[in-house]
Amino acid sequence: AVSDEVALEPRAICTFRARVLLLETEAWPKDAFDEAWADGVPRGIEPSDADLDGLAVLLPPDGRAAKGAPLTVRALSAEAMPPDAAARFSVLWSLKPSWAMRELGPYLLDIVAPGSSAEALVLQHARCVTASDGSRSYVERK
Repeated sequence: AVSDEVALEPRAICTFRARVLLLETEAWPKDAFDEAWADGVPRGIEPSDADLDGLAVLLPPDGRAAKGAPLTVRALSAEAMPPDAAARFSVLWSLKPSWAMRELGPYLLDIVAPGSSAEALVLQHARCVTASDGSRSYVERK
């Protein structure tokens, strides 16, 4: 029997809509992006920042994290990154000085050597900084 029902994948819809918005404008104020993004997906589907992984980054206005500073959503496609690890990290460090592993991961998936890990690759190009709250971030190794 053939079914006339169609199932939609919410995460794929959110990612697709985010990609379309980022093609229209490369950088958005976070609030405006979130509003346009939510308006562009079917009712009942909630976009999540995780849907931007490998597609865009959230940046403070000056690249430095400041409490309460408005964020910008900036297009950064993992597919468009340089294939060389050093060049890729150079692009990442030029955008902001400190990254969480969760943020870096999507930009490293295609260049991690078999049998290795993203964290091992990051530690070749960065050093780990542990904050007083126990959170870890990675900064450029100089």
